[in-house]
Amino acid sequence: VFMLCDGLACNPSALLKSLAEHLPAEVVVTGGIAADDLNFTRPLIVANALPDKACAAAVGFYGKTLNIGFSAMNGWNCFGPERQITRINGNTLYELDGGKAFELYERYLGELASSLPASALRYPLAQITPNAWSCLKTRSTLSFDATVGSIQLCGSLAEGDFVRMMRA
Repeated sequence: VFMLCDGLACNPSALLKSLAEHLPAEVVVTGGIAADDLNFTRPLIVANALPDKACAAAVGFYGKTLNIGFSAMNGWNCFGPERQITRINGNTLYELDGGKAFELYERYLGELASSLPASALRYPLAQITPNAWSCLKTRSTLSFDATVGSIQLCGSLAEGDFVRMMRA
């Protein structure tokens, strides 16, 4: 199954989990998240109708002779110290090491913080194995709420997970 979704309107991790629960175990799901360049306002998806927002589209491929391969890699490198997620709800990250997640980004971005959320795309978070360099998941940032100090991530992580910032 190839799927595209509006990452601003849903939690892609929750959508994938729900999709996987209703598909046979041997079905592989791949795809991506629709974007609108760096505007973070209205990504559109076309699926048998006019372009729309806040939706997802999926296409299933099947057949006895069908063979599809895929791979994924990124050009990101971890930097900075390991941090533990101490408060998160779905894909809204509130605290890292007991401090506000937004304040961490402000500190690292410096003068680039004035162009959030676009500038934060250069610094996603990597879920890591503690005391190791292996990256388990990469989570881009979608939006920030400075009043509560939260960051909306493109996908979920869990309280207790360890993360590091990344850069290209």
